[in-house]
Parts: sequence; C-alpha cells; structure tokens
Amino acid sequence: GKRTLLIDCDLRKSSIARVFGLEKEPGVTDVIVGNHSWRNVVRTVTDIVGTGMGMGEIVQIPGGDNLHIITSGTIPPNPTELLDSRHMADFVSEVREAYDVVLFDSVPILHVADAAILGKMMDCAIIVCRAGDVARSSLKRSTRLLRSVGIEILGVVINGTRADLTGDFQDPNYNAHYTYGSD
Repeated sequence: GKRTLLIDCDLRKSSIARVFGLEKEPGVTDVIVGNHSWRNVVRTVTDIVGTGMGMGEIVQIPGGDNLHIITSGTIPPNPTELLDSRHMADFVSEVREAYDVVLFDSVPILHVADAAILGKMMDCAIIVCRAGDVARSSLKRSTRLLRSVGIEILGVVINGTRADLTGDFQDPNYNAHYTYGSD
C-alpha cells in the first residue's frame, strides 16, 4: 500500500528497463544532467502494460499499482561523477519527499565506487547476491566496505537458491523438521 519508487542507478549495465519491458531513456541520467524533470520520466503500471507484459502478470505483483519506476537513461561516460554530483543529491532529496519508499538499484559494491557514493545518500543498504555466484569472502568485503563509509546494512537478499545447493531445502515436508509437542 505504500507509494514506492524503484530507480535504476546502475549507470554501467542497467537492467530494470529490460526486466519491466520499458524504454531505458529518458531516465536518471537525463534528470541529473538537467534534460528532464524527474516527474516526467517516472513510469507507472500503465507504461508496463503498454510494453507487452500482460495485465495478469502485473496484477500478481502485490501493490503493483503503487510501483513507479525511473530507468537508468543514457549510459554516460562518467557514471561516478554523475552520482557524486549536487544534482544527484538534490534529486534524491526530492524523490524521498514524494514517495513512502525509494529503492535505488546500483552496480555491485566491489566493482566501482558508484554503490558506496550512492549509499552515503541513503538511509540503509540491502545487499543482493545470487547463491553460488558470490564468494563468502566477497560478501564479507562488501559488508566491511559499506560499513567503513558509514552505510547501515539492513540485510541480505539471496537470489537463485535451489534445493541442490543446500540440504536445508531438500525435504519440503513440514513434519520432517518440526513436530508439535515432541522433544
């Protein structure tokens, strides 16, 4: 029920537009350089429906009608400088006032400074990784890096878990792990 804005700030290899079947431009970069107002580049459920994603798929997204999206825009030659600009800070302030929840998707934390720069403007960060793709040592380094620049970590989301990766998911039978009243 909360008005939510998802912003693609991966200005190197963006994916939000592709996932939702939207045009990438105009987007965040166009807002930061002053070519568009952020309000004019916000996409809604109406835009998603117009891209071929069926209404049935959209209805399955809880709160989909409250989801607004700003895509990355044109991939710039200087993503770090754009994210570390006064215009970006002003943009972040404005969208925070207009929405209940604002989610910023960024590049992986260990690759470039973009995520750390962006993270300093946020209330907290959520680390997202794919099971089996990220070494434990990389996850620990990511956590240390975020904390070293004063970014609070809200949690970790692990995508792509499969039953064959861990024994924890092999027996979906409820009683196999827990029985009421037993020792």
